[in-house]
Amino acid sequence: MGPALGAARLAQIAANPEKSLIELLPQLPLEQSHLPDAQRYAAYQPRRETFRRLYQQLLPLMA
Repeated sequence: MGPALGAARLAQIAANPEKSLIELLPQLPLEQSHLPDAQRYAAYQPRRETFRRLYQQLLPLMA
């Protein structure tokens, strides 16, 4: 779904001003959920910090 669903819903609202939002925008069922993996988070933290430092150092070159 994603952004296309949002665009379609906005178009539906614009095309049907006489209908209520409850009619036009039913709540969608939750398809899946994701939980963070603590081990992967811990493993990637040092790399993330390295990326942040490198990004800050390279930022002036991209301006």
